[in-house]
Amino acid sequence: MILLTARDPGLQAAVRRIARPDEDVVADGEWIDRALEHGHARLLVCDDRRGVMPERVSGVPVLYVPPELLSKWDRARKRHDVPPARSGYIETRLRGMVAELSRETTWVDRTLADLGRLAGGPLPLSFRSFARRTLELPARYTDLSEVAELAGLSRGALKARFRRRGLESPFTYQRWLRSLAVAEALSVPEVTVAAAANALGFTSDTNMCRMVRVLTGATPGRLREPDARRWLLVAFARAHLTREALEGWSALDDLFSRRVA
Repeated sequence: MILLTARDPGLQAAVRRIARPDEDVVADGEWIDRALEHGHARLLVCDDRRGVMPERVSGVPVLYVPPELLSKWDRARKRHDVPPARSGYIETRLRGMVAELSRETTWVDRTLADLGRLAGGPLPLSFRSFARRTLELPARYTDLSEVAELAGLSRGALKARFRRRGLESPFTYQRWLRSLAVAEALSVPEVTVAAAANALGFTSDTNMCRMVRVLTGATPGRLREPDARRWLLVAFARAHLTREALEGWSALDDLFSRRVA
């Protein structure tokens, strides 16, 4: 997930082109605040340092592209006999900067890597896109509405797409992924059950505990144990990332991938 506060249109377009197809580019102020407080972003891109306080973005690398630098790039671009598109030129200049500054691995990256090893092979792009978004900002993906919007489908049509490929409901996968996020939040001893529920977008801590218990049989106390993450990953992979399931996800192609014109 990349957070984007820049206002320059060319810079906005360039960042969206650079982002990976399985991640969100969050530009909405409210969701940027939620992501900084409770999400797992790999980078924040801005063209104005105001509002980017160190304590607010703690742990998230910041790529500052000031207007002076954009003007310098504009002048360099115009020296070409046939100037490239402005956003494309900015994209070329940004790529190395983004690669250098981005966090190499987040908790979400490690989780997806572990799931791939447990599944015995590469995770399909459709699953990685679905899972990364749910894990990086669980408060945004609390039900199938946001997921269906990614795919450009209604919730009913999305469920039907899964059925035709022999997959369980996308809601089942979403609940398992959110349970992994609960375990991650509760792995910090100072985080209360109520605080975790609020951070992850549950309506109450009671509803959060009920969902996890019904789905996995685990209580909040069990999720705080050192082996909880590994236990949940193994249970999820064995039940829902079988060879047949991965083939079904592969048949979904890039259904949940970010598309850039």
